[in-house]
Amino acid sequence: MKILSKKPFVADGVMFIPLAFFPFTMPPVSLKNPATIFCCILLMGVVIFSILPHLRMVELNQEGGSVSWFGVKRNFKWKELEVITYGDIGVVRGESWEGIFFSNKALTSKGKRMTTIERIYFSLNIFDQFFVIFNDEKEKEQIMNQLKEWGVNVIIDTDFAQRKEYERILEEKTKMREERKRLYEERKKRKQ
Repeated sequence: MKILSKKPFVADGVMFIPLAFFPFTMPPVSLKNPATIFCCILLMGVVIFSILPHLRMVELNQEGGSVSWFGVKRNFKWKELEVITYGDIGVVRGESWEGIFFSNKALTSKGKRMTTIERIYFSLNIFDQFFVIFNDEKEKEQIMNQLKEWGVNVIIDTDFAQRKEYERILEEKTKMREERKRLYEERKKRKQ
């Protein structure tokens, strides 16, 4: 099962387009014009640290899988990965992305559990930490069922589970409120 992370690449592409056209609006790159040099360095930094990590191809199979990036490939076994967590991968402009985060390290260098932001930051280590973002419910069901069939233990992030439970309760309360409102309106019409 091959997976290419699509959503972050689109978001990074939108960010990359204005930065790509900015150097062409400036004078040619020279030592006399530090603004263009700074812009080119900034553009290269955005490409290297924001866009290129999302071009990883993740292949999952029963034994483990592999991560390939521009022809460089690293294989891993499920036992090598300390963290296989389902939850929020990132939040951009209010849109949260659900997915599975894989890592061979359970804690940060300070000995703390990784937060969502740290997961994305540490995923710049292309072969040791990576994630799979679900594009839709069908893909999510397919990947989760496949991992369950292979006997891979996917842990649900506690913060994510609490937020989902809160959203479910809130939705339930809203439905109950709407139902009470509808019944009240029907009763009011019958009395008239």
